[in-house]
Amino acid sequence: MKKHTFNGNINPILMKLYFNCLLFTMFFLTPASAQNIGINTDGSSPDASALLDVKGTKGILIPRLTMIERDAISSPATSLMIYQTDNTTGFYHFDGSSWIKLDAGGDGNYWSKNNTSAYYNSGDVGLGTDAPASKLDIRGNTCLNDNQLRLRGGTDGNHWLSYHGGGGFDGAKLYGNSTLALQTGNLEVVMRNGKLGVNTASPSNGILHVAGGDVYTSSGGNYFDAGFGNGQGTADYQTYNSNTSIYAEHNILTSGQFLAESDKRVKNITQLSNNAQDLITLNNIQITDYTMKDVISEGNKKYKKVIAQQVEEVFPLAVGRTSNFIPNVYKKTTLINGRMPIENDLAIGDEVKLFMNDTQSNVEVIAKDGNSIQFATDYSGEAFIYGKKVDDFRIVDYDAISMLNVSATQELYRLIEMQKDQIDNLLKANETLKANVDSNKADIEMLKNTLNVVKNK
Repeated sequence: MKKHTFNGNINPILMKLYFNCLLFTMFFLTPASAQNIGINTDGSSPDASALLDVKGTKGILIPRLTMIERDAISSPATSLMIYQTDNTTGFYHFDGSSWIKLDAGGDGNYWSKNNTSAYYNSGDVGLGTDAPASKLDIRGNTCLNDNQLRLRGGTDGNHWLSYHGGGGFDGAKLYGNSTLALQTGNLEVVMRNGKLGVNTASPSNGILHVAGGDVYTSSGGNYFDAGFGNGQGTADYQTYNSNTSIYAEHNILTSGQFLAESDKRVKNITQLSNNAQDLITLNNIQITDYTMKDVISEGNKKYKKVIAQQVEEVFPLAVGRTSNFIPNVYKKTTLINGRMPIENDLAIGDEVKLFMNDTQSNVEVIAKDGNSIQFATDYSGEAFIYGKKVDDFRIVDYDAISMLNVSATQELYRLIEMQKDQIDNLLKANETLKANVDSNKADIEMLKNTLNVVKNK
């Protein structure tokens, strides 16, 4: 028997025949009521809650459309459903304004409900993305609304992240009960038992405990207030190869004392310092009045200190060398594709600190011709050129100068004591001379009296 399907070109007479057959079949196979229809083979009545109740061992095929065909439907009714066969396949329904995919892939709804809670047991969940890379992948801002992000389960209130306000505090707060740690690579910052440790998981010394260090080499900045770098000097100069634990670009202020470890059990003592020579050395160190060339950072603040190059000539033990930037250009200019059209003494290969859009960058000079140079950047716009990096930037050990002063003061004390002894001896000699003079005066008076007696006779 030949089968027929409905299409747009069906003969009107044949269409009428199909409808009559359909009505005949539904009449004999389906118990009907005024409000619902049942399609089955067991003669059961349709469920009272359903307009159409279909029972059987096979499924129902709804229209299968491509996305283009789906979008071509004119004025789709709200709740209209189709199965899309291309792009992201699956069941779609029209919600009155757009086509919405029914589930994660047309093969089941993975969400379940437990009382008032919903849970998801299969695959990953994406919010703002259809390709989640973890159990929960959120693309966009996430709001906690003053609530906590619990780190060890919803019932644990001892480890959380939240917003904290009140009492003068306004910001994010990460709470870790007795311990809190932040780590990047091999560096770890730990807060434990009221102490802050850097590079140590068990801070024990003071409120701030910094363990380890790194050889200081400046990558920028205008100041050197603490720490020493790897010395770059010749054999005639004192060089430093000690690690720096704390570096400060500005002053360090304390209302207490500065304490330094100094135990002979960790030192190889060679000799006592030569106080006399130290006095001569100290006397040759020049104290200078100066201001900083970097007036943007320092202003016109006046200093009365030493100059490292001058100290280096008379007391090289107190001078070291490191890498840092010097303000040898210190000009505002305009870069055109990284080219600076001003005269300068920069050379190819120099590393230069410059500011572009208030962002500091260290770039290399890659070309130079005439009165312009080319940096390794394609930046165009206003820029401030600070200066180049040098490998012989001087640093001064003021502790060494202080100890030199102590030794020189001891020599002065020795000289004063020696002169005091000399003065005491001179005073004693003077007393003896005075006594002799007084005795001689008495003898003279006696002789004068005797002469007068003889003369009067």
